[in-house]
Amino acid sequence: MTADLIDKQNTAGGKTEPIRLSKHRRIFEDLRQEITSGRYAESQRLPSESQIVSRFGVSRPTATRALRDLQNAGLIERRAGGRMSLP
Repeated sequence: MTADLIDKQNTAGGKTEPIRLSKHRRIFEDLRQEITSGRYAESQRLPSESQIVSRFGVSRPTATRALRDLQNAGLIERRAGGRMSLP
């Protein structure tokens, strides 16, 4: 999994302050990296919500939100029955 912290913001004093990513954002970033690196073939099914829950140790609503963000970003297609694939 990616690091929990990402340096993004500067304070008024010029220091870079780490920002903690939310759980759904960490899942989004990990899966986005795996998709864009070619880990999943177009015909291959992506991990199910329950597999993501187990893999990342999160609740189902958190996994659902990460998958919805991936769908909104155009990285996956979600179909009836919980099937997910690359667009």
